[in-house]
Amino acid sequence: MQLDISKISALNGEKIEFEGETQFLPVAFLGNDFTFPSNAFLKGSVLNEDGAFLLQMSVSGKVKTACARCGADVTESFEFDLNEKLIKGGNAADDDAAKIDGFILNLDEFAVNGFLMNSPARYLCSEECKGLCPVCGKNLSEGDCSCNKEGTDPRFDILNNIKF
Repeated sequence: MQLDISKISALNGEKIEFEGETQFLPVAFLGNDFTFPSNAFLKGSVLNEDGAFLLQMSVSGKVKTACARCGADVTESFEFDLNEKLIKGGNAADDDAAKIDGFILNLDEFAVNGFLMNSPARYLCSEECKGLCPVCGKNLSEGDCSCNKEGTDPRFDILNNIKF
């Protein structure tokens, strides 16, 4: 979803409001692959404040990723608010502001980056998920496997000779 803010670029105190749906592209971040099975909803405004633009946006939608323990598909809803200060051109000295090149804002880019910064580090199919057996790979939430889990890694057998 793109927004043209050229109409307010020369008018201090002017605001543009927007609302709409958009489809985010799949994204990978910190070892997680995220897809978005339905459109995300964006609603907000851009305010010209002394040549800087203040973007305020509410974002909601659904995300699909893998459980961090067992790898099963997980689909969850998300919702967050985003506040971003934008400055046109690369000569601005404000470190807290995002630099923009033109007057067309790609709201999807801000929304996806906001999602990545607001998403949990890992998703679980359930809090009770037992994960996968490290020997055979069976999903332990579906039942126990017959693997011998008492054995140790033979590379660590030398540590059994240490006396305390």
